[in-house]
Amino acid sequence: MIFIYGAGARSKLIIKLLKELKIKKRYVLIDKKSNTKKKIFSEEYLIKKFRHKKDELILGFSSPVKKRETYKRISKYKKFNLIKPLVSKSAIIKTNSSIGKGSIVMDNAYLSQNVKIGKNCFIGINALISHDFKCDDYVEISHKVKIAGNVKIHESSFVGLGSIIIQKKEIGKNSFVGAGVLLKKNLAENSKITLKQKLKIK
Repeated sequence: MIFIYGAGARSKLIIKLLKELKIKKRYVLIDKKSNTKKKIFSEEYLIKKFRHKKDELILGFSSPVKKRETYKRISKYKKFNLIKPLVSKSAIIKTNSSIGKGSIVMDNAYLSQNVKIGKNCFIGINALISHDFKCDDYVEISHKVKIAGNVKIHESSFVGLGSIIIQKKEIGKNSFVGAGVLLKKNLAENSKITLKQKLKIK
């Protein structure tokens, strides 16, 4: 059984990818509270029914912080086996690259040489990641993002739609890069930068 925690738009992308990859395991949608009309089961159901040696978990949130907090919260009750990386057939992964458990790589994404993706990350449609990139766990890289070589992104950071990060830059933990931003400087922890290039510390 595959448990998808999160029943919003992201879950639809995940289900589509599961079908593309012809993964035949049955799946169920989980949310904090159940919704019988939509066939969504509760977090309590997940904790009770999940079998570590047989079942797999996917975190279906776009918020990195929500992913991290949810996984830490439910892991207090039992051990959860994250699903092996889900990589679209149309994605290109070059040599010496690695992708952590629970991570998702969408359609036509391109990962160059020596790219290291942590656990529970998301790489969006048509994202382009150049050589020697590294990101920690729970990082969200949205659709059409372009990242140059030797970039490092720390845990639970978000990179918005169509943004560009130039080479040798570093993004601190819990940071937010808005849609369409051209990032030319390093970001400290808990930073937020939007298209207007106004840097804020959370």
